Amino acid sequence: MKFRRFVPFVVVIPLFLNVGSLLAAGEPKLDVLKVPGEFSITAPAEGFAWSKTSSANAGGYKVESYSCINPRSRINVSIAIEYRQANDDIKIAVLKGFYNGQYMAFQNGGFTFVEEVRPILTAPVPKAVPFSIHARSQEGTDVYALNKTCFSRNIYTISAGGNSKEDAQKAMDAVIKSFREYIKK
Repeated sequence: MKFRRFVPFVVVIPLFLNVGSLLAAGEPKLDVLKVPGEFSITAPAEGFAWSKTSSANAGGYKVESYSCINPRSRINVSIAIEYRQANDDIKIAVLKGFYNGQYMAFQNGGFTFVEEVRPILTAPVPKAVPFSIHARSQEGTDVYALNKTCFSRNIYTISAGGNSKEDAQKAMDAVIKSFREYIKK
């Protein structure tokens, strides 16, 4: 079976570019992201706001991504939603796609890899799979990208990035806490 893979958003890119240029024009910025029929997620901290970054059809299913940023912060949170259910083959392809996309973004940016926690790529794939990358820029700046892909009635990949593991983890924990009830459905 051949998989078509669409990676709608890679968390490391907004950490170093002008994030405003990546946001969809005219999309409202909200402290609570509400996706009708799906969930609502509170922003991880005061001053952060959610915006839709992309929406597309890929291989017969809809994919949307949202980013939560604070212009004065180096922390970024994103969520990508693939509106489809997944068997183990699709789960593995999704995990490979997100991990490889993020890895390549670091590699193409000239980063060196300090530590990687790769996703589980063997069946049976759990309902929630964490993975992360810690990389260092050519200038010596550390970047932590923490990710969790959740397989429920749809596929959700949540990413949090920052210049310290603690900051990225706090942002991830805040979003997961708000999101937890929806991934159980």
